[in-house]
This record gives sequence, C-alpha cells and structure tokens, in this order.
Amino acid sequence: MKKISTKEFTEFANRNVYWWCKLKTAEVNDVLVMIMAKHTPALEKEARERFGFTDEDFRNALKTARPGIFARVELWEKVNQRLGINPALPFPKYDDRAEYIRRISAEKDCAERIAALDKKTADLTAYALSLFK
Repeated sequence: MKKISTKEFTEFANRNVYWWCKLKTAEVNDVLVMIMAKHTPALEKEARERFGFTDEDFRNALKTARPGIFARVELWEKVNQRLGINPALPFPKYDDRAEYIRRISAEKDCAERIAALDKKTADLTAYALSLFK
C-alpha cells in the first residue's frame, strides 16, 4: 500500500463512508472493509483511483473484518470471490446476538451507530448483491 495522506483519507471516509458521524482518524483497513460491506462498487473504485488501493489492500483489509460489519454471508462470499479468495475466508460473526450488542456498544467512534442502521444495511446489501449478479 502506498503512503496516503491521513488527513485527506479521513476527510474522504467522513464524507463518503461514515457519513452519519465524524471520525477523528480513519483506520485504513476499517474503512476498506466498510466500503466493501456497506457501499457501492463505485465508492470502492473511487478509493482505488484516489488513494491507489489495490486488490491486495482490499484482501488484507478483508482479513481484519470484525463481526457485525458484513450483514449477510452471501455478500461476504461474493466479495471474497471478486477479490480472488477461494475458498472464502471464514465469515466473521459473534457467537450470539447478546455478544454482538455487548461488543458493538463498547466500540469507539461510530461503531455503536452501525447497530442502528440494520434496515439501511439490509437495503445496501441487497443493492450490492444485485450489482454482482
């Protein structure tokens, strides 16, 4: 991964990825995972063009994906397939819903708001899946 401007990347993440809140500093792998899980391929393309991210960067980010970010196994498998990961990495998940709520409420910055976006997540996931058909 080439060196990127932390300020510029954080501004990009706040404007395009975490639009519902503001991060102090955007962690690259977290942002790339969120792009793959919750946004359209157009935003992934913009991140690639603007910051020089490669398939390898996205594959490495996928290996760090935390439970609860990808809502559905089907999208997880499609992203793995698209990035040439075969067989797919194990789907990151919590053992039960209580563990999910406990962990997500303890995260810093915006993670607690992710839980409140369940419907939006389902809509975006369905849209993303339709793009890969």
